[in-house]
Amino acid sequence: MFEKRMNEIKNKLSLQAGTVESMLQHALSGLFDSDRESCEKVFQLEENVNRLEIAIDELCTMVLALNQPEARHLRMIITALKNNNDLERIGDHAVNICESALELISYVNKKDYVLLPRMAGVAMEMFKKAVRSFVTDDVDLAAEVKELDDTVDEMEQQILKRSISIMAVETDYISLEYHIIRIAQNLERIADLSTNIAEETIFMKEGRIVKHGENETLGE
Repeated sequence: MFEKRMNEIKNKLSLQAGTVESMLQHALSGLFDSDRESCEKVFQLEENVNRLEIAIDELCTMVLALNQPEARHLRMIITALKNNNDLERIGDHAVNICESALELISYVNKKDYVLLPRMAGVAMEMFKKAVRSFVTDDVDLAAEVKELDDTVDEMEQQILKRSISIMAVETDYISLEYHIIRIAQNLERIADLSTNIAEETIFMKEGRIVKHGENETLGE
């Protein structure tokens, strides 16, 4: 029964990750293709993510209360709880992107987005790798996610500086650049949360805490 519940936790998290990935894909389609229907799909999927987050939390809490797992299993449940929260938050950021995408839907000059498509591509790559690292217990893949985080941070700063400089001289572009900055900030948070998932995978598999530059191994 215990192993069955552990498998159920992982299966539900995989379902949650798949739903959030769909939200991200629809959000980016809504943004770059000016697709209102894609944005509406994101808003609908958010309800599924919220419900599943509660179900996963309840299942993890029940397993902790009834089984008092140790070492490896305990790390897996702790990781599941944290990743569940991070996945729900990533879904929230997809919603935020859609809100801005709808404000920009009549704006057809997509070349002014500049770094946004590339930044979105890297953030999506990080998310996919982070989820795959968790599902397959692949710490090497998790390490690749961490290495990409600085790239996203740098692109966000470039977008921020460019948008602020445009807003200072082109008042007609203030609304556009505001939403570009908002989208970039949400993409950066998606990358950060994907990094969290990757770090928790390393913790789950090896007992190593790698957050904030630390590299501490917990005893079995």
